[in-house]
Amino acid sequence: MWCLFKEFLRLGLIAFGGPIAHVAWFQRRFVQELAWLDQSRFAELLALCQLLPGPTSSQLGMAIGHHRAGWPGAITAFIAFTLPSATLMVAAGLGLPWLLGWSQASAMMTSLGLFAVLIVGQALLSMTKSLLATPGSRLLCLVVLAVLLVRGQSWQLPLLALSSLLGALFFKPQLPSSPLKKAFTWQLPVALSGVAVLVLVPSGPLGELARTGALVFGGGHVVLPLLASTQLVQQGLEPSHFLAGYGLAQVMPGPLFSFAAFLGSASTLGPGGLMGGLWALGAIYLPSFLLLWGILPCWQQLRQWSWLQGALRGANGAVVALLAHTWYQELWLGSVTSNENAALLVLGAALLLARVPVVVLALLAVLSGLILY
Repeated sequence: MWCLFKEFLRLGLIAFGGPIAHVAWFQRRFVQELAWLDQSRFAELLALCQLLPGPTSSQLGMAIGHHRAGWPGAITAFIAFTLPSATLMVAAGLGLPWLLGWSQASAMMTSLGLFAVLIVGQALLSMTKSLLATPGSRLLCLVVLAVLLVRGQSWQLPLLALSSLLGALFFKPQLPSSPLKKAFTWQLPVALSGVAVLVLVPSGPLGELARTGALVFGGGHVVLPLLASTQLVQQGLEPSHFLAGYGLAQVMPGPLFSFAAFLGSASTLGPGGLMGGLWALGAIYLPSFLLLWGILPCWQQLRQWSWLQGALRGANGAVVALLAHTWYQELWLGSVTSNENAALLVLGAALLLARVPVVVLALLAVLSGLILY
């Protein structure tokens, strides 16, 4: 268990770039380097977490922890991966006046944004090779990406559902027949009922956070703007304070859902401080815990259905397209805004090809931002 905690804590400290980058970090570390699970199993868990509402990378981390060591492993993975960013976000909320007065903050955000573009771009190439193994899946990915570029992220859920349907019809593998036992447990209806209550009966600021966590598809990049309309922000924070925390969250390592800890600790609505940050973090993650608790026990049995395997293959094509669209819209367009930025990106790519460690690249990105910007 200590090994699992150590690995996820390490990733929580260095995994910059948001959900898309975290998926790539997990794939490289747990599939390629440690071989805790194979590529097929990783792809299945990734597709499952993409189908569920909530923070994709955190759910995937919990699913990998569950695969490795059951529910203690899932909880350990969540705590370890979330701890660095949650600590930083609570500290930022408590030290907000000092943060707003720091003249070098914007420079660090610029340079780390370029670093995220680089790392995520490399990860996308790797995932394209591993997850899109057939011409049909590659064609499906390109079509979904084209639609997203025209219609935007609001189409991501219908496209994911359609891709899964097409996969179930045309990408079904030939699996040996085996009896399916206990495909559903009592946990699944309890979990779905609990999430429905959180969605339909919100209560106060924390209830609002739970409802947001239950309704968001697409991970942290989607939830951050939605949090602006919550009571914690509207009634407890100045707009400039929210934007300062928003910018900081974009360059923090680890899950972007940790931004809730900033809101809870900085807002004048609610307990505030450390307790407010912990309550806000627990509220926004609660639906994710319930969904995984209900579905993962059934997953080993459900994955034996060939049509479900085909649906996951179709979903993988849409997942890569969703990640590519997020990379382009959220990272590339927001970070590569000048020829100087593009030049730094090219130099970073050269260092990456020279196998310079990623942690060293992150430090160089911070230093270049402080010097050049």
